[in-house]
Amino acid sequence: MPLKSIARCRSVSKRWASVLRRPDFTELFFTRSLARPLLLLACLKEKEVIFFSTPQPQNLGENVSLMAADHHVSFPLEHGYHLSNIINGFFCISHYRVLEGIKFRIGNMTWRLIECDVPHSYPGTKSICINGVLYYNARDSNGDDMVVRFDVRSEKYSFVNFIERRMLPVTLINFQGKLASVRLSSLPPMWKGVHAREHFYFDGVTATNEFVFSPFFPSNPLHVYYYNFVKKTVTKVEIQGMGAFERRRSRVDIFLNHVADVKLM
Repeated sequence: MPLKSIARCRSVSKRWASVLRRPDFTELFFTRSLARPLLLLACLKEKEVIFFSTPQPQNLGENVSLMAADHHVSFPLEHGYHLSNIINGFFCISHYRVLEGIKFRIGNMTWRLIECDVPHSYPGTKSICINGVLYYNARDSNGDDMVVRFDVRSEKYSFVNFIERRMLPVTLINFQGKLASVRLSSLPPMWKGVHAREHFYFDGVTATNEFVFSPFFPSNPLHVYYYNFVKKTVTKVEIQGMGAFERRRSRVDIFLNHVADVKLM
């Protein structure tokens, strides 16, 4: 069952709630969720963010695929802030200007600021999370580029300097469980013929090593593109079911490999 159904079942009785909170059930649910990762879609409109999810395709062919989206939750987002990542159920936001710290929120709880004592600017690129550690590009007060490392468990910051100066912009990715950066990617000839006039976000890499792209200006319905750089194939996936939200959204952030976990309910 999806998380919403489990939440409803917990409200039936104390006995049902006890069974659905047992460690063996929560571990089994998480294990099965790992085998069925989701695309998490964050639709940002003015001062609000609306979350949807859809199954992440596991066996991609070369034909257009269809996926259905499921609406989850909405909550206000302060003006000027950027939703940079989602880590272990926490929403992480940061400001585009000088970064004083990272703000976290879980569910409907209030935001909490984790301050950093090293001033640095954040260029607004999407961060990446690997094993509970958040990484993002930054520039210090001397103009040197670096990667900021924030451990969610210990709430500690550390920093990795680039070997060369002025390395930004680069895109940080999770490639087979390791931090990597991408500046340029060679796409197959078929891409130019079909999508020559479109600009795309690079959303990341799936566990099966497909590069994922989404339009800079969201289409209606939304389309996501999977590029297998080994087979040199591109698969277009149409996401349906976002309904009225599609007409009033201004930007869609896509987070890959999202896994549902009943421990956070």
